[in-house]
Amino acid sequence: MNIQARLNELTEQLDVLATRQLNARKNQDWDLVNELYLTMRPLEQEQDTIMQRLQFEADIKAMDDWYDDEMNRDAYE
Repeated sequence: MNIQARLNELTEQLDVLATRQLNARKNQDWDLVNELYLTMRPLEQEQDTIMQRLQFEADIKAMDDWYDDEMNRDAYE
C-alpha cells in the first residue's frame, strides 16, 4: 500500500472515531468514550510515525537539492 494512501486512510478513520467520541461525550457514555480512545491511540501513533517519516524524507531531499545546487553552482555561471 502506498504510504500516502495509508496516511489518508488513517486520517479518515480517526475523523470518524473522533466524531463518534464527541457524540459519546455528549451522551455521557463514558465507557464508549474510553473504548474509542483506546481504539484511536494506536492509529494516532501509526499516523505520527508515517508523518515523521514523510517529513524526514522531505528534509533529506531538501538537503540533497541544496547540496547539488552548491556543488553545481559554478556550472551555471
